[in-house]
Amino acid sequence: MRNTRLKHNATMMSIRAGILRMSKRINVPMIHPDHIKTASNVFKDLAYDLDKILKNTRSDNSEKCFMAQSSLMMAHARLEKQWKDPRKLYQDHRGEGGLIHDKWNGLRSNRGEDSLKKKFEDDDSFTG
Repeated sequence: MRNTRLKHNATMMSIRAGILRMSKRINVPMIHPDHIKTASNVFKDLAYDLDKILKNTRSDNSEKCFMAQSSLMMAHARLEKQWKDPRKLYQDHRGEGGLIHDKWNGLRSNRGEDSLKKKFEDDDSFTG
């Protein structure tokens, strides 16, 4: 048996070095009708970029994967920039007020609960 030297795969070396990841994820918010048009435009631009990367003959496979992952990250950033998360929007820096997750009712607002409890405690007509 001949002693042959193994060739290194540039893509696997990039993954081991942390330059590339095995997969990428894109979060697409869809809580308003305007988000549909924005998502459509972002995906059209992404498809154009990916086709352009595939037709590039000057880059090797690991560089193409890196460019494709960069395009995916840019698309993700554009989609995330278009909206403000309502769960974070209604919470202040002290953690008081805002939205809380109730296991029976889901996401609900707890603003005004303290003042309402105080009104019921101060009102003697409810305490027979």
